[in-house]
Amino acid sequence: MTVTTLTFLRYGDVMIDPLSQSGLPYLAERLNRLIDMYRWVDHDTGATVGFRSNQQLADALTHVSEPTSRAHVSLLRAGHQDNPSARLISALSQVFEVSPAYWFDEEVASQVLQTLLDRTRPSGDQ
Repeated sequence: MTVTTLTFLRYGDVMIDPLSQSGLPYLAERLNRLIDMYRWVDHDTGATVGFRSNQQLADALTHVSEPTSRAHVSLLRAGHQDNPSARLISALSQVFEVSPAYWFDEEVASQVLQTLLDRTRPSGDQ
């Protein structure tokens, strides 16, 4: 008799099989949407800014603990790599200030994107 033990990772309410070969089919789309929509205020200039290059995102990921190259970000954005490590998902979530569930759960992703859209709308627009 062979006993197989399955280990799953938990991201909030989402359970992930780390041995799955299927990857995250919407990773590139969700990453690109965040890059397009996510903005913050630059404390030095007071200007509202976003990521203008893959290198900027790679630097931000490296800063929060996950060494990442511009080339790796490019592969993720193009959909050529869709099975990131848990550490990379955690770093992406920190950089974009989203729950790790954003990457796995359609409902959470929709809520995050709606929140970002609401932030970018001029006041008075509905």
